[in-house]
Amino acid sequence: MPNASKGKPQDEETPAWLKSLAKHVGLLVRKNDVRLRFQKMIKRWVRRRTAELKDLHQWEAKRRKYFEKLTRLPRDDVLRAKADKPPKPGWKYDEGLVTENIGPEPDLVSRLKAAESRKAARAILCEAKLKIKELRAVADALREEEVGEEEGGRKKQHRKELVEYIMERTVDCRVPWQRIWGWVPPTLQTEAEPVAKFFLPLSHTALMLDEKYALLAAVHDVVLLAIPKINPWPTKGKQTWAQMMKIMPYAVLTHCAIENITGHEAELRIFFSDVKADLRAVTAAASPTETGSKELGERPSPEEPLPDNHPRCAPMSKAEMARRLCDNQNARPRDIKATLAKQKLRSEGGNKWTIRLDGLDTKSRARMEKPMG
Repeated sequence: MPNASKGKPQDEETPAWLKSLAKHVGLLVRKNDVRLRFQKMIKRWVRRRTAELKDLHQWEAKRRKYFEKLTRLPRDDVLRAKADKPPKPGWKYDEGLVTENIGPEPDLVSRLKAAESRKAARAILCEAKLKIKELRAVADALREEEVGEEEGGRKKQHRKELVEYIMERTVDCRVPWQRIWGWVPPTLQTEAEPVAKFFLPLSHTALMLDEKYALLAAVHDVVLLAIPKINPWPTKGKQTWAQMMKIMPYAVLTHCAIENITGHEAELRIFFSDVKADLRAVTAAASPTETGSKELGERPSPEEPLPDNHPRCAPMSKAEMARRLCDNQNARPRDIKATLAKQKLRSEGGNKWTIRLDGLDTKSRARMEKPMG
């Protein structure tokens, strides 16, 4: 890696190799297109991570709801009593957790869903004088109604805002749980739990490319304090619960990244090399005539022109091109704007430009090929 000196490290306890890695990431993202590539890959990882967590949370909600139903059954019921044979093929006797309060009154949930405004819904909630665990149960019931629902209008928005209102006020509160045993169908058994494994701490499992981008970005954002963050979602003012949930995966990553990678210098350097290789591949995949660059974030110098097998005119000013193409000494560059784009205008340094000659009519090409002076 080249020497890097930009960026202020987080503190003196950060390993030297980690500071160096963060600085080199900082050098890369100084180029805007590289920063955008990092942010695009972070968002891709966050979308996948969010989808995995959503599947997991929905499965957990279904499992919890199933066990809550079991609590309403007698202990000697066929679904609760342990027996030698399951009530149905494939069922398993398993343990589950439910909140001590099984759920809110159905009438209360119906009244909240029917409320015409946020103010009316909050008034109903205040009148109920619910405890913390009961408030959480209300939020769960409202959220479950929203899953898979295509309802439009104001009531759905009020319901979302009401869930946010409840969660913001109970985020730090603990809800008591109780254990219950019963027969569980195959889809709700622990073996059917959706996979939502976080890639930290690092293990022998190979990371996906967007995970490598996200991890290196987190190292950069945590270790370097004096330069702009790569984080695609800079926090400005107070955020709603929904906004916090949207960026939660990356926030968690930045919070726990350093302590989980301290002994993995070799792996991080490989990740850095993989990211640089991807940046080169992205550049190579793009059309040179469109990007005007040999490497992502870099422009070619006049001494190092883009490879071009098509004949081009001698370097000249745009004004001279206008006079030649229009065969008029009073012509201006704006008169040939469309032609310049069509003929792949290219800078040769200073105020000198060239265009491709193929595609021009015979007379225009002859004028463009005329020697300068």
